[in-house]
Amino acid sequence: MKKTIPLLLILLFMFVGLVRAQDDVSYQPFDTDGNQLTWSDVAMRLQMYDVILVGETHNDSIGHVVELELLKTIAADTSRTSVAVSMEMFERDVQYIVDEYMDDQIVESHFKKSARAWDNYDTDYKPIVDFARENGLPLIAANSPRRYVNRVTRYGPEALDTLPPSAKKFLPPLPVAPPTDAYSAKWDKEMAEAMQHMTPDTTAAAPEPESEPDSDEEMADDSTDTEDYAAHGGFSLRRMLEAQNVWDAGMAYSIASHMTTVPGSSVVHYVGSFHVESRSGLPDHVQRYRPSARVGVVFLAPVANAAEFDSDLKGTGDIIIQTLSPGSE
Repeated sequence: MKKTIPLLLILLFMFVGLVRAQDDVSYQPFDTDGNQLTWSDVAMRLQMYDVILVGETHNDSIGHVVELELLKTIAADTSRTSVAVSMEMFERDVQYIVDEYMDDQIVESHFKKSARAWDNYDTDYKPIVDFARENGLPLIAANSPRRYVNRVTRYGPEALDTLPPSAKKFLPPLPVAPPTDAYSAKWDKEMAEAMQHMTPDTTAAAPEPESEPDSDEEMADDSTDTEDYAAHGGFSLRRMLEAQNVWDAGMAYSIASHMTTVPGSSVVHYVGSFHVESRSGLPDHVQRYRPSARVGVVFLAPVANAAEFDSDLKGTGDIIIQTLSPGSE
């Protein structure tokens, strides 16, 4: 039987965590316009949404602490029928392995190996998974398998059409709706800034923004020729955008499918911040697959001074939580 943390105990943990945060200003919530919020304000605003997309920087240690506090707050909301956790960090083809672990059928070491857990799982994502497991919250392995999305990077989205049904069942319905103009503009800006800091030898390995830790396989195929990439950079970057769009659609479809299977369920989804920044990308696809969903974006941003709002972050999320970046303490 799953252990359930009493509501009073959850609220106590939340209060203690907030006091510690206020003592050293390690994180501070704001609304979309930069007005400071209390944690009580955050809790009330979260009640407006049944899909909460939490955009993170993957190596933000304080951000990961905040993510767990967000989940505890949402799980403690008695107005919700049920709450599920959804994660970019696990791919759709390992859902049955995730389910086995959540149901205590396999041990953690086998779960981590078979589910291809990220290198920073123990420090950053294990607390979230443990909380879900201990409290009977379903865990959704939301991402499309990398081996298939990589085909889009190399050949374009049409390459998915040639996959067998056994592969397509792990993808969103094809064809995937194209990225919006706003998302494309956001991508172009991100890539332009990234390319400015690259040498010719590294352009072929341009990673997907905010996709996963640097140690994991990159979006670009290892066989990509650097000179060809440089000569046809715009085309290659377009394919990378199309691949990014498939990531977004796959995660959105996973979220929407769960909400169809479990009517009345809320979903808390953890993902790299680029996927949700300024409510474009993943939010677009969630609304497309689930028009009735009330989608909210919580945007976590590591900054040098968490207490003072960074005006560049205005509009990046419905709730913006600045965290103290490493080395700024």
